[in-house]
Amino acid sequence: MPSTSIRRFEYNPDTRVLSVWFVASGRQYDFLDVPPETFADFKTAFAKGRYFNDRIRNHFAFRPVAQAPTPAAHVGADRAKRPDGSHACRVAGRTPDRS
Repeated sequence: MPSTSIRRFEYNPDTRVLSVWFVASGRQYDFLDVPPETFADFKTAFAKGRYFNDRIRNHFAFRPVAQAPTPAAHVGADRAKRPDGSHACRVAGRTPDRS
């Protein structure tokens, strides 16, 4: 049954990270050190939102995953000229990924 609160989820058994995307915000969160058994139960749960709230939320450490800016985010953005003549886009409230 499709969930009204959870848009998508993925699990990496090597890192034990459960990634969850939410319908309302569109945001992705990674839940850390989730046992494979918990993921298996979540995956087969009839009501994924209820299972998530009862068994995952507030039970595992999590981190929000930064979203890449959409092309629309660059409309009207400040452009800074670098010493080499290229341009860097600065979007208010965002910093570039340094990885």
